[in-house]
Amino acid sequence: MWDRAMLLIHGEFWFWQLVYPSFKTSWFALLLSLFGFVLVVCGQFLRHWAQIHAGPAFTHLIQHEKRDEHHLVTDGPYAIVRHPGYCGWFWWFGGAQIMLLNPLSTLVCFYVAYRFLPAES
Repeated sequence: MWDRAMLLIHGEFWFWQLVYPSFKTSWFALLLSLFGFVLVVCGQFLRHWAQIHAGPAFTHLIQHEKRDEHHLVTDGPYAIVRHPGYCGWFWWFGGAQIMLLNPLSTLVCFYVAYRFLPAES
């Protein structure tokens, strides 16, 4: 799935660059790209904050058994969002497409990210 997403992202970026280069050079495009950049930075910040705050309780893999060093974290970013790591990744992933000014990829990436994340996040 991710290989197809990368093909779409890169393909769309180069399509706009080669076929309609002025699409990405207007003031509106610059502001939209900056907005995407802000989403990427905020998403990355939230994800790192969650990782640092949770310490050894944060993992990139789904755990099927409780480890001794694992505990439920309910303060910091976890007091604001149930899954700040997922939330940060969602905004980073979609914001990157806005920053690249890929309209089709933006819609597809937000949809795929929404479908990818667990229902309770």
